[in-house]
Amino acid sequence: MKILIVVQRYGAEVIGGSESHARVVAHRLAKLNQVEVATTTALDFWSWAPHFPPGESQDGPIRVRRFPVAAGRSPAFKELERHLIFEPHTLDEERAWLAAQGPHVPALLEFLHREGKAYDAVLFYTYIYEPTAAGLPLVAERAGLISTAHDEEPLRLLPYRALFQLPRSRHGTTSRRSASATRCAGRLYSISVRSARARPWTSPSPTGSRTARVAGRGRSSSRGRSG
Repeated sequence: MKILIVVQRYGAEVIGGSESHARVVAHRLAKLNQVEVATTTALDFWSWAPHFPPGESQDGPIRVRRFPVAAGRSPAFKELERHLIFEPHTLDEERAWLAAQGPHVPALLEFLHREGKAYDAVLFYTYIYEPTAAGLPLVAERAGLISTAHDEEPLRLLPYRALFQLPRSRHGTTSRRSASATRCAGRLYSISVRSARARPWTSPSPTGSRTARVAGRGRSSSRGRSG
């Protein structure tokens, strides 16, 4: 099989549970398959600053395609994150989440649109970043999602509401994590987006126990999806 793995960062130097898992899986799959990786030039998940040169390279038997980051994390991201989690907000503000969080990698998305059908399977790591949230729908009929998701607040945002329904298969790095995220995503998918557009989204409990629970977790975006 010809397999493409899409992950936001890749390489031996990269520190992160999701990224390390992706690399281990890539090397194991490469024992019996033709495996390629599509990723960014970033090493750091917070700034998404360029570190690796764009273009193609080899990681043992694996062909690595690195695409430049057109825009990294916005300086205003933490304020937007706080606003979306704790305060009433609009769907337009939810749409702004992906761009503000980074990495914005239009060349990678164009590659998936142009070349995605050349692969028998495309495996996407980590639901929360643009390469998956915007890339998976381009090749949904041959996609697998390794979400690394928890039952967490960003799952409820507009960019992710239907994402878990699209791939041919979906998995987590643990069975409990996968089941929890899938149940959450399924509930969200059952909500009519059409009706939600009629008014700004508001939290059913913007203060009190839910706020304390969210604040105590440490939200996903600041953890960098490190497994």
